[in-house]
Amino acid sequence: MEKEQIEVETEKQQVNETKKQNKKNKSKKAPKAPKAPVIEKKLKILCLHGYAQNLKVFQKRTAVLKKALKSVAELYYVAGPHVCSINPADHKQFDIDSDTPEDEKPLGWWNFSDDDKKYYGLEESLEILLKIMKEEGPFDGILAFSQGSSMAALLCSHLELEKSKNNPDIPEIPKFAMFFSGFRPEVAEYDKYFNDETKIKIKSLHVYGEGDNWLSPERSKKLITYFDNPTILTHPGGHFIPMDAEKRHYYVDYIKQFLETSN
Repeated sequence: MEKEQIEVETEKQQVNETKKQNKKNKSKKAPKAPKAPVIEKKLKILCLHGYAQNLKVFQKRTAVLKKALKSVAELYYVAGPHVCSINPADHKQFDIDSDTPEDEKPLGWWNFSDDDKKYYGLEESLEILLKIMKEEGPFDGILAFSQGSSMAALLCSHLELEKSKNNPDIPEIPKFAMFFSGFRPEVAEYDKYFNDETKIKIKSLHVYGEGDNWLSPERSKKLITYFDNPTILTHPGGHFIPMDAEKRHYYVDYIKQFLETSN
């Protein structure tokens, strides 16, 4: 009988101890998980299409990237102001006449003349882009393809040159630029924008295809030499923006470094 009483008392003590411990545990607050950085505001990226493209085409070709960036950046697409002077025999996908809708016409940032080796319309395009940057900016970055990359490189160089002259009217210079299948304009009158002595200082990512048969990879490599501390990414393909999952994640991570965040 005495043994049973001792066992009951012991059991009661254990129950009481358990209750006390549970009370203590409840009173202790669980450590808070560290807060994820809060994005102050999304980045705004100016997007320039390639020659013989348009907004519709470029938006479609970058749609998966736009989706991947939806919480990080806004892509602001601009159409080249010039209808391309293309040879219908070389570009059968375009059947252009006066009734062709504007959003389906092949556009560019300039047209090239084989006769006098000149770019027609480039200066006008530069003025339009500067106006857009003033009115719709500031832009945090630029994303451009092919002729659009060439135009973007010239634009970046122009902005930096004007800033060095203390020009008060220039738009804010973007933090970064992404050039896909880019090339340097091969016309002497634009040499002032590309020289070996003055590097373009904007943070830059250059992506080109080692199997590009439309634009020699050597021309993309040449453009890269005019930038200070460029980041280079190659792929085995041709003249396009690679959008496989691995490359997409790379682009997103590259862009994220320019976000302003707070804890």
